[in-house]
Amino acid sequence: MGWTPASERAVKGWISGKRVPSGEHLIPLMACSDAVFAAVLRVTGRERSSCGGQVAEVRRLLREAAEALDEVDQ
Repeated sequence: MGWTPASERAVKGWISGKRVPSGEHLIPLMACSDAVFAAVLRVTGRERSSCGGQVAEVRRLLREAAEALDEVDQ
């Protein structure tokens, strides 16, 4: 409930599966929850299109780790 301006009643409806969040509520839910974000990508058939950002992030982290190792090795 803290992630959206939705009422407690609305959130209970989402959790029970009786209702779905509106777009107004879905956007903040996706921003706050990796699980919700992944579920939306999965049901829209777009889960593969989100990998590019993850690959770029892994590359960045690996580059930083390699640089840190180079500094230690000197």
